[in-house]
Amino acid sequence: MSSDTGGEPEASGPLGHLRRALRHAEDAVRCYLALFAAEAQRRVSAAVVQAVWALLLAGLGLLGVVLIAVGLATYVESRTATPGAGPFAIGAALIAAVLVVLLVRRSGRRQ
Repeated sequence: MSSDTGGEPEASGPLGHLRRALRHAEDAVRCYLALFAAEAQRRVSAAVVQAVWALLLAGLGLLGVVLIAVGLATYVESRTATPGAGPFAIGAALIAAVLVVLLVRRSGRRQ
């Protein structure tokens, strides 16, 4: 019986069986490590895709909020005929909304 790696004959008996068992165990460990690495790569790729989508949607949402705020500020300023009143009012309303959300979230964590 010859070995896979060389041309030298492989020992039979308990020692030969032990060597073959160790070779199979080594192959099994390599297989498990390859499967583990592939699963880790799949999870990292999925997390990166999810993060990119979240950032994209957050950016588009922020752009929408800015455009709405500018539009509302221009409308309020045209109705009051006071320069700067629109951006001031809309900015104050947005800051107030952010403060309310922060306070609600902070009180929710304490409970």
